[in-house]
Amino acid sequence: MREKKEQDRRERQVGSQICITRQFLLTSIIKIAAERAKVLAEDATAYDYDGVYDDMKQTAKQQTEKKAADRARRQVRKISFLIQLFFVTHPLSYISPNISITY
Repeated sequence: MREKKEQDRRERQVGSQICITRQFLLTSIIKIAAERAKVLAEDATAYDYDGVYDDMKQTAKQQTEKKAADRARRQVRKISFLIQLFFVTHPLSYISPNISITY
């Protein structure tokens, strides 16, 4: 008999804790929903994660393209410099007198 009363008391205590936890969760959900609505009212793009990610990717792509174009431009300048350096140190008149290059 005593064990039965103790078990009933424990079950009531657990039920009470479950009820308190459920109330806390519901209150928390309501507060979170209200806060989210408030933030969205102030800034409609506050939770626009996909848009922010797309902007970041677009910016990174533009920077990569700019670096590639700059790298290609520098490569052309290097090759041009090496060609000019070669012709200064090895004029074509020594190689073939019939070839003339104007700069």
